[in-house]
Amino acid sequence: MKRILTLVLLSMLLMPAYSQIKWKKDKKDWFVGGQLAANYAVADNITDHPPFKYFGNALGLGFNVYAGKFFTPKIGARLSLGYADVRNRGDHEYVNAKNMRVWSNPQYQDFSDYFGHHGYYHFGAFNVYGDALFDFTAMSTSKEHAFHVLGLAGLGLSMTGEKSLYPTSIANQEDIDRALKVLAKDKDGGTFFTFRLGFILDYRVSSNVSLNFEGDLNIYGDKFDGIDYDEPLDFLLIGSLGLTYYF
Repeated sequence: MKRILTLVLLSMLLMPAYSQIKWKKDKKDWFVGGQLAANYAVADNITDHPPFKYFGNALGLGFNVYAGKFFTPKIGARLSLGYADVRNRGDHEYVNAKNMRVWSNPQYQDFSDYFGHHGYYHFGAFNVYGDALFDFTAMSTSKEHAFHVLGLAGLGLSMTGEKSLYPTSIANQEDIDRALKVLAKDKDGGTFFTFRLGFILDYRVSSNVSLNFEGDLNIYGDKFDGIDYDEPLDFLLIGSLGLTYYF
């Protein structure tokens, strides 16, 4: 009887260890993936005009690719590379000014005669991030049809390109240069340190594949949009849809 009892107790003690070993054996903790993304800049001049009045002009598109690993059921890390076409609107007083003699054309004409997209300019941003991932659901990735909720925090670099407007047929290069000098101040790009916080809703359609939605708040210094004004920070809101493969 004592031997039986001893065996039962030993079995109870060994079961958690066996389960952990089996989980480790079955778990697919490496992953790669890609996303299509949309972004919305909350930067200088965002309080200068109705923020959603020209939402179609304010929305930029991009993509991300990434690779990473989960070290425990709850904690992982990833490296991501991405591109975003970012858009920001020029100064309200300048964009909406009527009959300003500021262009090469000798006639009095409005800003909208020379440029489209309601005063928005745009620029490209290449982003490199290292992210820490936290799986709040902490389910085994070997389980099929599992819904996961993750949080993330990351540090990175953003390399921005030259600012560009949307000129009409009557605008020449002199007009474009003058407008950019007023709207963006610094029309050239740069390299910026950035920090982001976000969440991921991840649905495993199989043990190897998942669909996900990711929402990120990206935080930059004030010159990210080319305008150095009173606000100390610029923000970029990004929503992404993607596919991840686990192995």
